[in-house]
Amino acid sequence: MLDRHQLTSDLLADYALGFLSPAEASEVEAALGVHPEAREEVNSYFSGLTDLVMDLEPVAVPQGSADRLMARLDAEVLLLQEPGAGLLPGVPAGSLSPSSTSSSRAIQSPRSGRCQSCCSTRT
Repeated sequence: MLDRHQLTSDLLADYALGFLSPAEASEVEAALGVHPEAREEVNSYFSGLTDLVMDLEPVAVPQGSADRLMARLDAEVLLLQEPGAGLLPGVPAGSLSPSSTSSSRAIQSPRSGRCQSCCSTRT
């Protein structure tokens, strides 16, 4: 486990920003449980990030963005179905399919104009 002098401000900021590998993040999380002052520092980073995001002006999403995103996701799912393409840790190759992933989407389907997650009415 990391001791307090190893929990530098740079390391804690990288943790708050999600820049650490899963193994590094786990080490930091374990150390945060025993070093409350480091936990407070991380919480201040999270608070600052939240304030920063809340201060941003809303921006309109360009027309067609959802269609392009869905097409890209569908293409990536198809690639993951190819033999030997187990690119996601813990997800066997070929276990994802467009039908199994699209049914959980909570945005409008570009193909049908219907909500994919909860209803069959046009949105």
